Amino acid sequence: MASPSNVERKLLCACAQRENAAAVQAVLLEAAQRLDWEVVVRTAYAHGITGLLCHNLLLVEPALVPGDIRDAALAHLRQCADTNRRGTAQMSLVLTALAGAGIRAVPFKGPSLATWAYGDTRLRSFRDLDFLVRAADADATIRVLEGLGFRQRQKLSGRQWREFVRYSGQDILHGPGLPIEPHWALAPRTMAFDFDHEELLARAVRDLMEGQPVWRFAPEDELLVLCAHGAKEQWPKLKWVADVAAFTRRHPTLDWDTVIHRASAQGFARIVRIALRLAERLCSLKLPEHIGQWARSDARGLGLADAIAERFFDGRPVQPTLYRLARFHWTSRERWRERARYAWRTVTQPRTQHFESLSLPDRLFVLYWPLKLVHDYVALPLWLAVKRLRARHAKVVVDETG
Repeated sequence: MASPSNVERKLLCACAQRENAAAVQAVLLEAAQRLDWEVVVRTAYAHGITGLLCHNLLLVEPALVPGDIRDAALAHLRQCADTNRRGTAQMSLVLTALAGAGIRAVPFKGPSLATWAYGDTRLRSFRDLDFLVRAADADATIRVLEGLGFRQRQKLSGRQWREFVRYSGQDILHGPGLPIEPHWALAPRTMAFDFDHEELLARAVRDLMEGQPVWRFAPEDELLVLCAHGAKEQWPKLKWVADVAAFTRRHPTLDWDTVIHRASAQGFARIVRIALRLAERLCSLKLPEHIGQWARSDARGLGLADAIAERFFDGRPVQPTLYRLARFHWTSRERWRERARYAWRTVTQPRTQHFESLSLPDRLFVLYWPLKLVHDYVALPLWLAVKRLRARHAKVVVDETG
């Protein structure tokens, strides 16, 4: 896919904000004739902001948008409304079933974020349903979901399952409707975010989602959750930056002192600074002056955020992995203790790939640790090197015979 030009980038960033018709119209008035609408639409799909794009294009003067684009925008929003309505109803069914089993589940991302950040479920796409439960409730949660017709794809022994729960922080189950992702942690253990999930659940408050009372994170906690999700993925999509900006705008009474205190206490402040800086640059978020100064006060974090913003639409896909050490994940933590945890856990944590490559009885589970090291840091690099050599050799043969 062709990279968007500067004017197309300006349009996409303007459209990544709710009710931003004036800015969108200004871009269209300036350069409507130079826009490649195919690039705009494809990039919006890649970055998960098609709902916001369509919503804003329908707010500007009709003459500024080609008729077929307006028609497609109307159709897309109708489709989003229908799809997301079914997803929201499915989430309500799941939360009701869990509550009936005595399990407190706090939804996040998906329909809850569309409601509490955008105020309109059409504007935020989602492909699965996420919620947090206590780690002690993980097994009971799986049983409730199985009772609703959802099934796990993991086939693990008892010891492997316990290690999977400790590492992954979530599972995914498939069945009628959207996939369900129950979480008992907000990120894999290797990320070393180390939220106090019991406290997050204890601070949860009641709110309405499409008219139904549900639990939600306290707003200060939910902002941290959004920052964590973007950081985990290394911020490859405008959607996740737009989430931070939209949520912040929709919660003008955020207790910023609490946000800073909780972020700093767990060595998470740089991650929050990066998120806020990206929201400033890409989504024109206006922060309170002292918070803007705080976000820009960390030179290392500022440099990371600006580097991400500069290459955001350059067409080079970020390929994050939670299984190998990444410079971004190392540098985005301001304290050595979190860096050390991240490095140690990433290097030593066995995963389902290792369980599948060699099935060991539970009494020999300890052997998965050396197996992981050999697999990830000896066998896999050798296999990749051989693969590259074969590809190079095949290209030479083709060139010589061509």
